[in-house]
Amino acid sequence: MVNDYNRSPQEVLEELHTSPLGLTAAEAAARLAAHGPNKLKEAEKPSLLRRFLAQLKDPMLLMLMAAAAISAQKQHINDLNVFPVPDGDTGTNMSLTISAAAAELKKKQCATVGEAAQTAASALLRGARGNSGVILSLLFRGIAKSLKDRETIDGRDLAIALDFGVAAAYKAVMKPAEGTILTVSRLAAAQAAAAAREENAVESVLEAAIREGQEALADTINQNPVLKKAGVVDAG
Repeated sequence: MVNDYNRSPQEVLEELHTSPLGLTAAEAAARLAAHGPNKLKEAEKPSLLRRFLAQLKDPMLLMLMAAAAISAQKQHINDLNVFPVPDGDTGTNMSLTISAAAAELKKKQCATVGEAAQTAASALLRGARGNSGVILSLLFRGIAKSLKDRETIDGRDLAIALDFGVAAAYKAVMKPAEGTILTVSRLAAAQAAAAAREENAVESVLEAAIREGQEALADTINQNPVLKKAGVVDAG
C-alpha cells in the first residue's frame, strides 16, 4: 500500500477489474447489486415541529406561547362548545385560566422546572374558570406533583409527569366521558410514554404527545354522540 503511487495505471485498472472506459452497464449493475449504492446514508432530519419545540426550553416561554395560542383561538373554541353544556364559553374560560398561570410565571423568577410547574399549577387552580379550566388545573396539579424538586427534566420525566396529570384529572371527575379533553390527554400521555422509550429527549416526547393529541381530538367527534350530532370536535 505504501508504494501504490509507484504502480502503473494499467496495474491499478487490472486490480480494480475495470478499464479506462469505466464499467459497462452490466458490470455497474452487478456491483450495485453486490455492494449497494455508492452513497452515505443521510441522517433523518428532525421535523419542523421538533426543531421549534427544541427552542422552547423555558417553562415560562412554553406557558406564554400556550396562553397566546388559546387566546388567538378563543372564539373558535367557544363556537365548538356544545358538550356538556352548549354555553359557548370554553375558549374564554380556558384563556382566562391559562393566562393566570402565564401572568404568575412572568412575575416570579423560577430557578427549577419543579418550581415553575408548582407556580403554574397554583395559579391555574386559583384562576380556573368553568369545567374546562378546572380540568386544565387538575392536569397541571398532577404534572407539578410529579416534577416536585426537579431542577431539570428529560423526556422520560415529561412522560411520567403527563401520566400523573391525566391520573389527577380522571380521579377528580365523577363520571369521565369519552371524547373529551380527558380522552385526548390520556392518549397523548400514553404516546409520550412510548416515545420516551424510543428517545429520551423532551422535544421528541412533546412532539409525539402533540401529534397524538391532534389525532385524538379529531376522533372525539366519533366518540361522543352530542359532538357527532353537532358535527364538531371537543372544545376542551
